[in-house]
Amino acid sequence: MKMLAISIGANVGTTITAIIGSLSANIVGKRLAGAHLIFNLITAIVAIVFIQQLLISVDWIGDKIHLTQDNYTLKFAIFHTLFNLIGVILVIPFVKPLVKFLEWALTEKEPLLKQPKYLNQAVLESRHATIAAVRSESIRLYDLSLKVIAYGIGLNKVDLIEAVDEDNISLHNKALPGKNINLEYEVRIKQVFSAIIEFVIITRDKYSDSYGKALQIYSKAVRELALSIKGIKHLQKNLLANINSDNEVIKFDYNQLLYRWYFIDYGYRVYS
Repeated sequence: MKMLAISIGANVGTTITAIIGSLSANIVGKRLAGAHLIFNLITAIVAIVFIQQLLISVDWIGDKIHLTQDNYTLKFAIFHTLFNLIGVILVIPFVKPLVKFLEWALTEKEPLLKQPKYLNQAVLESRHATIAAVRSESIRLYDLSLKVIAYGIGLNKVDLIEAVDEDNISLHNKALPGKNINLEYEVRIKQVFSAIIEFVIITRDKYSDSYGKALQIYSKAVRELALSIKGIKHLQKNLLANINSDNEVIKFDYNQLLYRWYFIDYGYRVYS
């Protein structure tokens, strides 16, 4: 009985090693350690509750394979096998809920600096894959840039996309605190922007036909995005100071400037 209790405790004890090892692992390693812990705890609880039944099962299997009564080593091995087999049988039906729980409990932190998501060496093997990857990354950069621009002019991204028009733009100004555009550019934009430009340069000599022209169009578009962010940095200080001014004339003029810059000038440059 003592040996069986030691076996159960040792099985649970291995999770400590797994947890310590997962401290320096990525999120997948941490979730794996969590699954290991849950599996071993479940099997340990079941084994403790039904330890007498397990002992009877071990003796029965021993008799069937003609083990001697004092062959404790093999009986211990049989118990350990049954112990883990029960755990597998109990956990298998709940694998999907367990995965969802671990994904909820152990969330992956976003990297400090946004990195390219679609660009890699593998897509260079195909022209279609190259164009698709650059296009997807450019669209992603547009989305990231839109957030930075919205921060810079004191609006929400949702307002820019769905609700604002020339007549009601002043109603959507939330007087949001102006964020540091330089910092936002470094964190959200720079790495992705540089990766797209570098990717296009790498493929420029490889594709000199219509594919190459398409890549140059995307390159030009992301450069315009970067210039727009730099432009909003210079507008930000005066814009946020005067767009909700008590002076209705100044307030109106700055709102019209905001509408013209974003929805006409900026929108035209991006989509044309």
